[in-house]
Amino acid sequence: MDTKLIFIVIIVLAIIFSVFQARKNNQKKSAMMQPLLTIEGFQPSQQWMGKDGQSGIAIDENKRTIGLIRYSDGDVVTGTFSYRDILSSEILENDETLIKTSRKSRAGRTKISELGLGASDSEVNRGSWDMLSHEIIRSVNLRITVDSSTQPLHEISFMNMEAKKQAVTYTRALKNAKHWQALLEALIRQADEDDARGS
Repeated sequence: MDTKLIFIVIIVLAIIFSVFQARKNNQKKSAMMQPLLTIEGFQPSQQWMGKDGQSGIAIDENKRTIGLIRYSDGDVVTGTFSYRDILSSEILENDETLIKTSRKSRAGRTKISELGLGASDSEVNRGSWDMLSHEIIRSVNLRITVDSSTQPLHEISFMNMEAKKQAVTYTRALKNAKHWQALLEALIRQADEDDARGS
C-alpha cells in the first residue's frame, strides 16, 4: 500500500513539474519574441518561436515583410526583410534538404551568387522527403536566406528532439514547417513575378 502511494505521489509531482516547466518555457519564448513584435511599422499576422528558444519568425502579410529574431552572444538580434530580400527557403530534416525554393529571376539569382551561397534553381532535393532513409528524426528546421551581407542565413527550429517518423511530434513539426515554407514560397514567387514585370 505504501509503495502504491509513493508511486502515485511521484507521478503527480512529475506532472506538476512538467506543467511548470512548459509554462516557464512558454513565458521565455514570449519574452524573446516581444522585441520582434514591437518593431515600428511591423504588424505580424503570424509568428513562430523556434523550439530551441533561440530563433523566431513573424510575417506581416499586408506589407509582405518578414521579421526574424535570434539569440546571439547574449543579445537578442532582430531584423525585418521585404519579400524582395528573401532569396531562398528550405526545410531541413536531420540537416538534409527536403524541399527548397529559391529566387529564379535574374536579379534574385545575382543576389544569391553575390552572397556566394550556391545555385538558386534547385526546387526540390533529388530525393523526396518520403524517400529519405532516416527512421529517427533529430531535427526539423527552416533555413531562410535573405539579402544581407552581415547575416544572410537564418535557421528556425520546428523540432529539436529525437522522434520516429510516425510520431505525432514529428508529423506536427513537419506540418508547421511546411506551412511556413508555403508562406515564404509565395513571397519568393511574388518577388520573381514583380522582377519579370520590371516593377
